[in-house]
Amino acid sequence: MRALVAIALILGALALASLGCGGDAQPKTAETAKQSDDQGGITLQVTWNGELESPSFDVVMDTHSVDLDAYDLGQLAVLRTDAEDELEPVGWDAPEGGHHRTGILRFARLDAGAGYIELVIRDVSGVPERRFRWQVN
Repeated sequence: MRALVAIALILGALALASLGCGGDAQPKTAETAKQSDDQGGITLQVTWNGELESPSFDVVMDTHSVDLDAYDLGQLAVLRTDAEDELEPVGWDAPEGGHHRTGILRFARLDAGAGYIELVIRDVSGVPERRFRWQVN
């Protein structure tokens, strides 16, 4: 019986290691949940793809009062971490949409030692900064 328990423990440890959960494995990320901010009459919903190698964010902008096509997040967004200075986006892929706009905001590779990432979107509808933060585990 003890042998079966020992085998089960070994197999479980091997399975965790193969999934990247072992002690020496490079952590990916744990928290990618959608976050939102609804200041200034414009709602922004942001979802991180969970990657440090090629981080990107699905961004949904929604309003009933202004034309969202005037906001170029490629110029208004930066990414902060506790391991690096601010990074500018490498791309903002979003078709025009008037009052409803959806796009993907992309950044270059991040330092694997980051404890958190924070997407900052500036100057949308008079709001100086909107901050969306995720812990990196």
